[in-house]
Amino acid sequence: MDIILYSDKMDEYLKHDSVIDYDNKAIIELADTLFKKADNELDFIRKAYEFVRDKISHSADINEDIITCAASEVLKAGHGICFAKSHLLAALLRCKAIPTGFCYQKLILDDEAAPVLVYHGLNGVYIKDYKKWIRLDARGNKTGVNAQFSIETEQLAFPIRSELGEVDSFVVYPNPDIKILEKLKKSKTRTELWKNLPTELEYNKQYWLPVCRGVAFKEKPGFTKGDIVSHNIAETFELLFDKNNNVAYRALQELQKESEETDCVYPYMDRLSDMLDSDNSYVRTRGLTLLAYNAKWDKDYKIDEIIDKFLKHITDMKPITARQCIKLLPIVAKYKPELKNDILSALNKANISVYEDSMQSLVYKDVQKALKEIQKL
Repeated sequence: MDIILYSDKMDEYLKHDSVIDYDNKAIIELADTLFKKADNELDFIRKAYEFVRDKISHSADINEDIITCAASEVLKAGHGICFAKSHLLAALLRCKAIPTGFCYQKLILDDEAAPVLVYHGLNGVYIKDYKKWIRLDARGNKTGVNAQFSIETEQLAFPIRSELGEVDSFVVYPNPDIKILEKLKKSKTRTELWKNLPTELEYNKQYWLPVCRGVAFKEKPGFTKGDIVSHNIAETFELLFDKNNNVAYRALQELQKESEETDCVYPYMDRLSDMLDSDNSYVRTRGLTLLAYNAKWDKDYKIDEIIDKFLKHITDMKPITARQCIKLLPIVAKYKPELKNDILSALNKANISVYEDSMQSLVYKDVQKALKEIQKL
C-alpha cells in the first residue's frame, strides 16, 4: 500500500474550520483528557482512534436519523456516519498538532438491499515516530466489521472487492470533500441521505491531468503540478481493476506512458507485485507491464525482491500473459543488469510444452527473440 498526499504542505493537514472545529471547548477537553492518559503521541493517536471508533456510535447501527457533520456536533450527539466520525477523529488529532487528513473508498452500500456504489470515509494520519502515513477507519465495529489500529498491517472496516467494482484510493486529502459536505448539510435526515449518498467526489472533478481520461490540466492556487500528478496517478491506478477492460486498458496505456517519462508510478511497486498473483490474467499482464516499465526507476531494488515471481510468468497459465512477460524481459534486463543472468537462465529453462501446439511455436519465437536482445545488452 502506497499512500499519496494530495498536498505536500503539512500545514494543510492541521487546519481547523467550521467542520474540523477543534477550537471547540468540548473537543479541546476530550483531546486533553486522552492525551494525559496516553504514554506518548503514538498511544494518544491510538486512544483517540479507539474513542471515536468505540464510544461514538455509527448512526445507522443505532438507527439514529439525526445527521451530524461538524466534529463538535458528532461529539455532542455521540453518533455520526463514517464521514462525520472521520471529522471528529481529525479534530481530536489536529488539536494536538498531529497531521490528519481524509480518505475515501467506493463501496457497495448493501449487497442485497442496495447494491449501489457509494463513498465511504476514513482518515489518513501521520505517525511521526515512524515517519509514515497510515489509514485508520473509525466507522465502528460490529458483526463482520473489525477495524483496528495498526502501524504495519492495515486493518480497515471493509475489504475492497474490485471484482464487484469497489475501488480503494490511497490519496489523503487535507479537507473533507465538498460534495460529501453538501450531502450531509442538505439532507434533513439520515433516511433522506441514505437515498442520496455520495457517488462522486468534487476532488475527482476539479483537478484532473491529461493522465486521467484526457481532461485538461487545471491549476489550483497554492497547489503544485506534482501534487496533482500524484493524485491523478492514484485515481488512474485504480482503473487498472475496472471491470470494463477497455477502461482498464486505457489506464494501463496512460500509466505506461507516464512510467516512460517519470517515476510517478514507482510508489505503487508493491501493489503491482500483488497484481502478479491475481486470478485475472489481464490484471497479471498489467502488473507485469508496469513493473517492467518502472525498472528504470527501481532505486529500492523492488524488482530484485520479486524477480522469481516475475519470471514464473514466462510460462503463465495463459499464453498471452506469458508472451507479454517474455517480451518485457529485455526492458527489465536493460535497467537491471544484475538480473541479466537470472533472466537468461529462466528463459533457457522455460518449458513451453505446457501450451497447445498452436501456441508453442509463437512462445518459442518470443523466447528466442528475447534471448538475443538480452545477450546484446
